[in-house]
Amino acid sequence: MGIRTLEWDSEWLGLRVGSVDPGVSLPDEKELKEFDLVYFFRDPSDKKGLSWMARHQMEPIDRRLEYLLELKTSSTSSSVPELYERGEYDEKLIELGETSFEWSRFKRDSRIGDSKFRLLYRQWMEASLNNKLSDAVFVQKDEQEQIAGFAVVKIQEQKSFLVLLAVANAQRNKGWGKALVKKAAAFAISKGAISMSLLTQFENRAARHFFEGLGFQIKSQVNIYHFWTDEHTL
Repeated sequence: MGIRTLEWDSEWLGLRVGSVDPGVSLPDEKELKEFDLVYFFRDPSDKKGLSWMARHQMEPIDRRLEYLLELKTSSTSSSVPELYERGEYDEKLIELGETSFEWSRFKRDSRIGDSKFRLLYRQWMEASLNNKLSDAVFVQKDEQEQIAGFAVVKIQEQKSFLVLLAVANAQRNKGWGKALVKKAAAFAISKGAISMSLLTQFENRAARHFFEGLGFQIKSQVNIYHFWTDEHTL
């Protein structure tokens, strides 16, 4: 069967949710009817997939880009910065981080609804601050010791992932984002990583400009579709 059941998403939404991963054969109508919502991940060059989406009148809800940066000890400090200790700023970080989720496909999907999205976001953030979904969280403060932004990093063998970078709107264009990326890169190098990757959206031009200015290059793109098999609105 081409559709993979997503247990966590199904529990979160209270629906039967599945995923068709990149390269997996497209399902038939019988398979689709076994689910309420199916995520499709397709390569933009997949002509058969594009034709299938067009027949079902589907447009991408997310054109996701993966960026990659090769880490070099000569260009990044190898000292390990101080890590954030959970507790003191949790609520402030959760509030601040939501601004970085405006491009999330779960927020942009009107059928999911704001309350379900906020529940997803809070659970994800709490898991990140607990280091269940991350290995480090770095907080950047301004001259008045106010939180300007934060970064969440994950390490997997020799690869590192900048899971989230958030800077307060009033604190942007002051170099805090760049400082956070440098901290994250220094930590990754100290753990043996030789590369750092991140995900953003094609439409998020500000993020693309920022990361490309730091040397990140596009590695891949995948178009994501949400296929609802019924008129669900949560």
